Parts: sequence; C-alpha cells; structure tokens
Amino acid sequence: MSATPLQKALAWFGERDEMGGFRTAGKALFGGWEPKRCCRAPHREDREASFSVYRNEREEWRFKDFGTDEHGGLVGFAMLAGMDEKQASRWLMEQSGVIPCGSGRALTRREGRKTVVRKSPVIPTATASAEPVKSSGMSHEALEAWTEGVNHLARSAERVQALADFRGWPLGWALHAADTRAISMPLYHGERTIAFLVETPDGVRGGMEMRRVGFHCRLQPRREEKRASWRYVPNLAEHG
Repeated sequence: MSATPLQKALAWFGERDEMGGFRTAGKALFGGWEPKRCCRAPHREDREASFSVYRNEREEWRFKDFGTDEHGGLVGFAMLAGMDEKQASRWLMEQSGVIPCGSGRALTRREGRKTVVRKSPVIPTATASAEPVKSSGMSHEALEAWTEGVNHLARSAERVQALADFRGWPLGWALHAADTRAISMPLYHGERTIAFLVETPDGVRGGMEMRRVGFHCRLQPRREEKRASWRYVPNLAEHG
C-alpha cells in the first residue's frame, strides 16, 4: 500500500534533523525554540522546563508537555501553534512540498441562489527571525514600548491566535508577523494595543538601508467615537 500524503510529509520532516523533524518544525512555528529532552514549552509561559521531545519504545519521536499533559507526534506538535488537526496536517504537507501551498480543500456556501466557492485559508511558513535592522531612529521611549510589546506577543501562542481571530487573519500570517517582529502589542497609556512597525529608507541609491522610526498603534474607540483610531508613536504632541 502506497504512503498517504501526510505519511510522506512526516517522513520528509523525519529526515530533516536528528530529532525526527521536531527541530525543523519547531524553528518554523516557534522562532528560535530548540527541542530537548527537557526544555521549556514553546507555546506557553513555562518556568519549569516541563516540555520534552523523546523517542518512545517504538523508536517514534514524540513530545509531551508535563505541565498541560498534551502529547503526540508532529501533527499534535503543529497544533500547539493554534491550528486544528486538519490545518496542522496541511501545514506539514505544504512545508514538505507534498502538496502545493494554497491547495487546501475548496469550501462552498450558499448565498441566495448562488453557490460561492472559496479556498480554505493558506497557512504560510513562519520564519525564525527577521534580519536585524541596521540602524534606528526610533526614540528610546518608543523603542522600549515596542520591544515590550513584541516580547508580550512572543510569550504566548494563545495571544497570537487571539490577535489573528480579532483581525480576521489566517493564523500563519499572524505567526509570520510576530516572528519577524513586524507587529507588536505595546502598552499605550496603560492599555494593550495592536501596533505596526514603521520604517523608512535611509541613505543614497545603491547603499540604502531601512531605518525604524516608530510605530502606528490602534486606540480603542471612546464613547463618543464610532470606530477605533490610530496614533503614530512618537508624535509631536506627546513626545516633542
């Protein structure tokens, strides 16, 4: 009997590294996280190093989170990033090249007398980290707020999932934005906000580099406002 697409994907991941593909999948899903016999959980705050990647008696690579009792193979591991079982399986098959990216099953729904066909959401690869910004014109205060918000978002996969749900994004897009530090959740006047990095090209043609100068953050709508507004940080009124 020929192997299924998922079995082919699992075999591909199993050949990528010495830990059955967990190292390869872990770097894509959770940044620079490294699997070990005893390590911190990649998807939640874990001060006790209660996560383990190991080989069972059948020589199969498995994971177990002793803090939450979650356990399983690579599909279950991908589900820790906020995907359901079908999404996790598809992600593994896409990353291994078994199926093309965006080849998810077509979904249909009725709208009046018409049948509308749409593609299931694509989950892009989350990258380990962005290339470092070579220079920065962001003020110290703004940079501290941005960095704190990046760390806040990076500490929990549940926060990334909640952000994706709130904005209506595919989870993979939110993971990619968080991993590349293009998005943050800083505190602005005591409230946790969504913020996007602002960069500008600096230099002359042939030697330009991107310089981060601030961020745009979303302000919650007040009683007299009908919709949320956006504020640039730093700004003249508040930061001179």
